[in-house]
Formats: sequence, structure tokens, C-alpha cells
Amino acid sequence: MKRTVYLLPLLLAASSLSAFEFAKNGQPCCLIVAGKDANRLETLALEELKSHLEKMTGASFRVIPETQAGKEPAIFLGKTDFAASNGVDFSKLDREEWVIRTVGKNLILAGGRPAGTFFAVRALLEKAGCWSLAMDQEIVPHKPDLTLAGIDERKKPVIDGRNIYDGLPWLFNVTGVPEKYYKDYWMNRLRNRLNGGHGMSNNVPNAIYRGVLFNLSDRMMNYHTFGYYVDASLYKSHPEYFAMDKKGKRVCPKELWKGMAAQGGLCLSHPDVKKITLESLRGYIKADREKGTPEDWPVVYDISALDNFPHVCQCPACQAIVKEEGGETGLLLRYINSVAREIEKEYPGIVIRTFAAYSGAYDPPRRTLPAKNVIMQYCDSFSDSDGYRSLKSKQNEAMLKLLEDWAKKAKLVVWDYSNIGGVYFTPPRIETVLDSFQDNVRTFRDNGVVGLFFESGIDSVIPQNFYELNFFVLSHLLLDPEQDVEKLVDTFMDGYYGGAASALKQYLKTIREGVKACPEPQLTNRVARWPHVTPDFLTDSYVRLKEAEKSTPPDSLYRKRLHKEMLPLLYLLLTNASDYRDRFSRAGIREDVLLAELKDWSLEYIRRCEPRDITRPMKEREDRLRVLTTRIPRPEKFKDLSPQDVRLAGYPSFRSFPHLNSSVADDPESITGKALKSAHKDPSYHGVNAMIKATDTITVGATRFTVENVSLILKSVPQDEKYHWYRLPKPVELTSRSYFWGHSWAIQVILSHLYVPADGLEKNNLWDVWFSAKFTGPAWVKDSKQENAIWVDMVVLTRPGK
Repeated sequence: MKRTVYLLPLLLAASSLSAFEFAKNGQPCCLIVAGKDANRLETLALEELKSHLEKMTGASFRVIPETQAGKEPAIFLGKTDFAASNGVDFSKLDREEWVIRTVGKNLILAGGRPAGTFFAVRALLEKAGCWSLAMDQEIVPHKPDLTLAGIDERKKPVIDGRNIYDGLPWLFNVTGVPEKYYKDYWMNRLRNRLNGGHGMSNNVPNAIYRGVLFNLSDRMMNYHTFGYYVDASLYKSHPEYFAMDKKGKRVCPKELWKGMAAQGGLCLSHPDVKKITLESLRGYIKADREKGTPEDWPVVYDISALDNFPHVCQCPACQAIVKEEGGETGLLLRYINSVAREIEKEYPGIVIRTFAAYSGAYDPPRRTLPAKNVIMQYCDSFSDSDGYRSLKSKQNEAMLKLLEDWAKKAKLVVWDYSNIGGVYFTPPRIETVLDSFQDNVRTFRDNGVVGLFFESGIDSVIPQNFYELNFFVLSHLLLDPEQDVEKLVDTFMDGYYGGAASALKQYLKTIREGVKACPEPQLTNRVARWPHVTPDFLTDSYVRLKEAEKSTPPDSLYRKRLHKEMLPLLYLLLTNASDYRDRFSRAGIREDVLLAELKDWSLEYIRRCEPRDITRPMKEREDRLRVLTTRIPRPEKFKDLSPQDVRLAGYPSFRSFPHLNSSVADDPESITGKALKSAHKDPSYHGVNAMIKATDTITVGATRFTVENVSLILKSVPQDEKYHWYRLPKPVELTSRSYFWGHSWAIQVILSHLYVPADGLEKNNLWDVWFSAKFTGPAWVKDSKQENAIWVDMVVLTRPGK
């Protein structure tokens, strides 16, 4: 249910010569003059202006065409002769540039096409105190007397392309939410002046307005698109079209679905590859232009490297170009430029986009630069960049230099990362990326970055803290990074959380201070436990927020939003419940109540948009809860150890990677009934002498198993295809980001939840690490008829010497 807040009248600034009176005592003081030949967004702007003025003032505002305008005070909206005669030159306004201008007793709201007039309306409404905080929350103050002074401005967004990806349209589609939620979602994005869609190549309702830089074709995904142009099925007849790996083998990309592929690449020097790419591109453009109007036609077509293939083609022809260019990026650009220049002859407005600083083409080009109709989508690598701090921080010095070097050579759209939900938010954390936004947008502006795609997928079960606040603040900073961040934060918190706002402001303040104080880099794909998340912080925060719950009406959106912010807190309290029992007792906290709240409030969150099918998020919820509730049986080998001397990690802590053929599998031979199975189809991944290329520069043995910096490499394996216990050669100092790793990346067991703050106890996180594993298949066991695989069903930590 959408909520609109009507606030009490606010004192207005003293009138001035530029003041404009909208209403007095709930009666209109002006009418609205609609511009001629209004486009779709200008029509929407009229509806937006009229409805919000009427909600604020209680007055009814009449709308007339300009031909009927007389001497009565009026708001001239859109492309009007009045605006043109008073200095608004529409031919010189950018697509999203807006003008607010008082002229005597009249007001001009106008802008470039297609979006400037709508942006003018939203800018005016925000000056009047109207804000769209989220898809389910607007602020509309009650002002029967409405006069605004000093409102004249001419502005445009600092960053042209502004797209925050949260994954919600995908989730809406999977769970079948009613159509009204799509409408509310896209309307909130438009009100906050974002542009661009969700990048899904299907019929899911898409953005109301996409702008230019994110106006991409729906006939394909918006990234990793080589497979849409040169289909993987061609490998059978023409393997020479596809990239050669460093072993001299042409690699067939793995097709995930039609057109979408991974784990491969193209032979970028092959002339037929360029021809096929160009013909495919022509087909997509032609099909796109057979529907809609020119205003709706896609402008940008993405032709970009596939995922999980860390280098360009290694064939002699491609490598000769790499040598000539002084780097791999030159090879990519020769291919992209050849396509871009040909398509420009036929479709002058089309832009080609490809990845920069990604998958082989990491360094800026040295010789061949992008063609004028080519945009580079620069990837701020989440495995190298600390998204919680500014790019100008000491943690990000190398990433800032790389961005600056690229910006000197190409027009950039930045693909940046937030604290992403899902697998990268397991286990949940209490954190915020809020304080990186302002400096980063300034950095992008100062380096001529033309667009930002901000990947910030929201977790579907236990969402990241203050997600909607981040969305709101970043949206406005992309318009103007010199805005007062604290005012934006206060506006949001007061309007979104109601009676719980004060307590949540203090909670947010503590989190922000904790993130700022953390000296170590926190990389998006591997975040350590934050130093501020201490036992006292967790228990004190729970007590304070439970008290704040009393300030919100039962079953209200405000209370549900408070519950949502408490979900990571509940999870972390339960994760450490066995170590916090004394604290729980002193604070009056009960473990069974915490678990019931986590179950109830996560379900409340899942159901917030009335989904028809919650199968998928409920499965994710079940997996999260299982980590907390599953009692892994203690193996016979460790049965005599005292509880404080042993920790167990079983299948609830396993991470699956389907693209590496690793998954949690049923296994009756395991005492838990499940195991993490790594069964890569390539035989070269298996055997005691096998070496696996983990990254472009790192190769590891197939039998190497590691926690932190301690590794065990097996020189032989048992031939009975049964589980056996293995121990790492020396104790491991567990950290708040620890994993058990094996078989390159394919076997990962989360151990970070077993880390506890030292609380002054020396060696509180020092453990011997044991794991139970078996090896099957002919690469491991001579004459075996089973599948080649490594199976790990449990990791056990014991105190050293026990």
C-alpha cells in the first residue's frame, strides 16, 4: 500500500519580487497553461504538477491551452510561445535541461525534449517540499497557502546517464506482483530523475523513460553480449570464430540461454567474426525500428565480452595485433571500431558500447582509440575496489588512477558496485555505502564520465540496511553532487520511518562512524566483519530499536520498515547466540524470540508487494534460516571434545557456483546427507597432478585446500571413493572474512560466521581446520565408473592440540 504524508504548513520565506503565489486559503491563485504538441513526458508532467498542487493546497487548478490564456496569473508549462518570448530558447536546451522562471505574475516551467519539462516540475515540487522517497512513500506537505520565492533556475543533470540497478523488476517478475507495483516502481525512478531500464531482454514492464546512454535494445541482455552476435552454435562448423585459450585450444562458450553465453570469447581478428557481428547488429536495429516511434527506438547497442573468460583470444593473429597495439584493449577496439564505423554509415545516431577495464582489456588503449560512436563501459572491479569509501581514499588509490587513465582516452560510462545482496551478502552485515556517494560522483564529473550504472541488487530476504535511503540520496547527487547530503538524509529518514526515525538516525550514525573508522579495505566480493559490530553494539541496538517499535502504529508501513532494518541485526545476534548468552540474559533478550522475529519479519518483507508466487524467495529464506537452525551432527572423530573446543560447518555454509559445476548435492554416504560437489566437466580439472587456472595470473593445484594463508596439497588420494578426514598443516587464525577453499574457486565453505570478536581473549579465533572429503571418477581412482568429482561434506574447527 502506498502512503502519502500530509505535513503541517511550514513558514514561508518573506515575499520578494520573484515570488509566485499558487494558492491562498485553499483556493487557486493561478491556472495552468499547457504547451502545444506535448510529448509523453510533458503530458505526464502536466498530470504530476496538477495532482500535487491540488494535494498540497486543496485547491482545484484549471488547465487551458495557450490560445485561451489571458491576463490571469498562470503557470506556462512546456513548450509555449510565452516561454519563447521571455528568453527561453528551446533549441539550445539539452534533452534533460530545465528552466524555472518567474515573469511578473506568471511562472515558466519548461525544458528541452523529451524530459526537461518533467524535470522542471519535479524540481519545483521539491522546492515546495514534495519528495518521492521510495516506490511506496511520497511526502506531500499540506499548504493551503502556497507561495514560493527565489525559485528561478536553469539546470541540467551533472551526469547524463543515471541508472541504479536494484533487481526489483526481475524479482517482481519471478514472484508475480500486481502491475501497480511496477508502475509505482518506475514512477519513483522517474520522479528522482533516473533514466535507463533494468536490462532484461523480455516483456517485463520497463522504464517510463530511458534517456540516451541507457536506451538499449530489449532483444538482448545489456552486458556480456558477444553470444548474441556470434552464436555459440557456430563452434561446431567454425571453431576458428572463437577465442583460443593459452593452451592453444579454441574454446566453445557455454550457452546459458539463447544468445547469452559465458566462459569463452571471440577471435577478434577474424574477418568473418566482424562480418557476422555487423549482420547481427543490423538485424537487431531493423527489428527494433519496426515498432514504436523514433522517440522509443534504442540508441545504444552493447557488444561486450563474455563473463568468466579472463583474457582475449590467444591465437597468433590476435596476439600479433596485441603486440602492435601494446595491449589487449587495442585488439578489442579494432574489432568494435570496425563494426561501429560501418553501422554509422547506415544509422548515424547509433552508439556501440563495450567493456573497459574488464576481461583482458584491462588497461587503457595505447594506439587505437574508440571511434566517436563508441562508449566504453568502465568496470570498477568489485574484487579490487572498496565501495564503502571514496575513490579518493587511500584504500582506492590504484582504482582511482586506473579510472583517471581511462578517462583520458575514452568516453566512459562507469559500472560501479554497491554492497550487493544475495551470495555477496551471505552472511548479512550491518553497514552502509552512503558516505562514498558524494565524493565519487564529484570524481566522475571531474573526469568527464557521462554515465553511471550502479549495480546494487537488493537482497530478497534480508535486505541491506538503509537501501532505500541510499537509492534516494545517490539519485539526487547524480543530478547535483553539491547538494547537502545531511539534509537529504534527514528528509528521507523523517518521511520514511515515522516515529522510528529518531532511533534509526542514531543507528545509522553509529554504522556510518564504524564504516569510516575501519582502516582495512573492504572489497565488495569479500567483506570482513566490521569492527563496530561488537557484542555490545548488537545487543544495545536491539534493545533500542525494540523500544522504537512502540513509536510506530501496529501493522503500519513504518513498523514494517523498522522490522526490515532489524533483519541483519537479528541474523547476527542469532549467529553468535551461543557466545552471547550472558549478554542476552542481562539485556532480557531471548533466543527463541529473536528467531521468531527473524522468521516473521523476513516473511513480512517477502510479502510486501503482494506476490502471487513466493517459491524462490522462500527457498532463499529457508537456506538462510538453515544456517542458524540446522544442528550438524558431530562426527565420531570429535565426539569427546567439549563444546567450547569444536565448531562445525556443513551444507548450510556451502556456496554453489553453477558455472564451475559446483553444487550442494544429496549424498547418502555423508553423515549430514549432503555435500558440496565439484564436478567440472573438463577432465583437465581433475587428478592429483592437475593444475587449474584460477585467474589470468594464478594457477593452483586441483588438490590444494586453503583457509586464510594455510594450505594443504594432497599428493595422493584414497582409492576407495569414501570420505576421509584431512587436517591443514598448522592452526589458522580465523578472521571475519574466512572461507575454506578448494578445487580452485569451486569449493567454498563460509567460516566467517564462526569468527567472534576476541573480547580480550588471546587466540580466541585460533583453530585447527579439518575437512571431510572424497574423490571419485577415473581421473582420481583408476578404472572408476563414477563421475569425476571432489566431494566435501564438512569442515570442523578444533582448538589446537585437542
